[in-house]
Amino acid sequence: NLQWKLHTPTPLDFLMRYIKILSVLMNNSINEHEDVETQKAANLESGWSVFEVARYQTELATYSTELCRHFSPSKIALASCLNAMNSVVVSTRCTVVSSSVRNRFIQKIYSLGDGFGPDGEDMIQARTILKKLCPKTITLLGKTEDDGIASSASSESVEYELPDVQSFEYDTK
Repeated sequence: NLQWKLHTPTPLDFLMRYIKILSVLMNNSINEHEDVETQKAANLESGWSVFEVARYQTELATYSTELCRHFSPSKIALASCLNAMNSVVVSTRCTVVSSSVRNRFIQKIYSLGDGFGPDGEDMIQARTILKKLCPKTITLLGKTEDDGIASSASSESVEYELPDVQSFEYDTK
């Protein structure tokens, strides 16, 4: 009946779903007293950076037999997403996602996952393995606009520093 059009979900499949949840939560957190368009642009940039940093980590996860054997694709995706949400923009020392949005994201994951969530030894272990696979900082290239025209020739890079392993126990509770 399926004509072989079936595949097991990958960490990237789960990551896409987590990013959709995160983007909805970020858009719901817009403060009406500030410039809405500026906030939407900042949320879009934050969501994009979380996705890219997390995607990089899920790709690196394929190099770890421990991750592939002992953790489901959904846990690998969640671990990489949490690491990316807690990453810091090196130039500003600010986290990519605010703690209030991160906490709402965690609550939403708990409510959808029948107790599946980001705390516990297995999640800390998965996040630690991912952190060890990654360099200390990740540089993403972004496009800048010159005279209103998007130009890929002139791009601005942003460095993201992943959270310390010691902080994993605290930032998921």
